[in-house]
Amino acid sequence: MTSFAGELAHRHEQEVEIFPMKLREPPALIPIAAIVGYLIGRAIFRSRPGAAPNSGIQVNKAVTRATPATDSDRSDDFKGGYQTVVAIIQGVAFVTLAVSTLPAMRASIAGGQAIGSVTIGTQALVMLITIIIVTGSYFDLTRRVHWNPTILDTAVPYILGSSEVAAAAWVGTNTLWWAALSSLLLVGAAALKYSSIRTRAENFIDPADYWHFMKVVRKDTAASLVTLAFSVAVCLLSIYTDLSAWFYAIAPLIAAAVFISTSATMWKER
Repeated sequence: MTSFAGELAHRHEQEVEIFPMKLREPPALIPIAAIVGYLIGRAIFRSRPGAAPNSGIQVNKAVTRATPATDSDRSDDFKGGYQTVVAIIQGVAFVTLAVSTLPAMRASIAGGQAIGSVTIGTQALVMLITIIIVTGSYFDLTRRVHWNPTILDTAVPYILGSSEVAAAAWVGTNTLWWAALSSLLLVGAAALKYSSIRTRAENFIDPADYWHFMKVVRKDTAASLVTLAFSVAVCLLSIYTDLSAWFYAIAPLIAAAVFISTSATMWKER
């Protein structure tokens, strides 16, 4: 274990030396991202038909199982509150990606490191796609179903967001970026499984809608797990072997292709 930790620290030091400007990130942009995310969430909530301008995050305690989002006005409170939280978290992740990628790219270009620039670009692109997919999945989930939220419902978006922020902050590295991506995929698969557990068929007006929803959740869970296996493999290879730099530059695109090709959300299958 000591040898593993030492090797990981050594590789991280090498990667930081390659991209020294990555540590100079303006932290003042993080609270700005939170404010922008909050305003986006509020705008989404207020623009929906039937949303009361002064409604709070109140859910009837009788709602203990997932029900169609159009079943009652309570769904507006659930969706509005949840989407506001998600918008804030995703805004922070996006700004972290921006303030991490731009200095790293400038340093790489200034140092004449063509392969390093490609790696930064592909990792940043995959993180942007990830942020879009996570945001879209949450919005689609709250549109379809709602339930009486627990502390776990509050924690999951923050856990996912933490993994996103870590991966965004470590753009330009190998081991740490793949470790953060693996964490994100693992939490994502667990969140999808949790959603399937909280959803009940008897609460859907049309049974076909329930089976379609469950099909999407199961396929997205499988896509997350398959991509997770690839991500963990690359992370371990980056620790114990010296692969071609071009492999690390192309590998993020392979991971994105694996997920997109097997995800039901991306293709809206019925």
